[in-house]
Amino acid sequence: MLKINCIPSLAQCLILMSRIDECFDVLKELNYAAREKDDLHGRALYFCNCFDLILETGHILESLDDCLQFTVQTSTDPRLTWDLIVKYYLNASLLLWHARCEEWEQAEKIFNCVKVTKPAGFEVVMAARGFVKIVEYHLLLFRKNHGNKVLRKDCREALKQLSQICNRFVVLKPRYYHLKAYFSLLRGKFSKAKGRLLPRCIELSTHMGMVMETEWAILSKHEWFDEKKTSSTFIYNGLAKFPFPKLENA
Repeated sequence: MLKINCIPSLAQCLILMSRIDECFDVLKELNYAAREKDDLHGRALYFCNCFDLILETGHILESLDDCLQFTVQTSTDPRLTWDLIVKYYLNASLLLWHARCEEWEQAEKIFNCVKVTKPAGFEVVMAARGFVKIVEYHLLLFRKNHGNKVLRKDCREALKQLSQICNRFVVLKPRYYHLKAYFSLLRGKFSKAKGRLLPRCIELSTHMGMVMETEWAILSKHEWFDEKKTSSTFIYNGLAKFPFPKLENA
């Protein structure tokens, strides 16, 4: 039981530090312990981290299909009725996957499920990290429907709420600045994104030892501002870090 309660947090730290091999090792221990005790909650926490490995780092422990299948199955499993935060997190991960793949019809269906399981308050870090995925979803949806004032307002409100959440969970601040930089980019505020927000993300994440976030922010800087542009035919497959896409006509 101790492993099931402690390993998920350790795995998250290892993901942030980009210590992927060690993360694989501890997650295998978590999966073994959860299977041995027939603990669905433990299995769900295991798949939360496996999904994060794909979404955050592009590394695969469990296949994407297995992550998707587990998430869909647990959404209706009565044994997890009480475990709203874990269900929220898994559905937020699934939502983000569909958004990155621009599968908007599926994303809309999942978003409705996410709204049902949304925590009343973000008092635990897992719920807060789930909300980070929702913010990214709003930004990608705004990019797809650029100029939509309602979606732009949704992005502003989501980022404002994330800023407030960061007062409780400082570890989320680098991602907040990364996402805020992306919102600035989408609104054409290139100098703000390049000169202030991305450097702040890199500074904070470096100071905190969050190698994964630092590398991701540097990738964004190259993708957004280098003369070499990301191919318009790029198809996200979860096998590499996700390059936040610019506007199609940028």
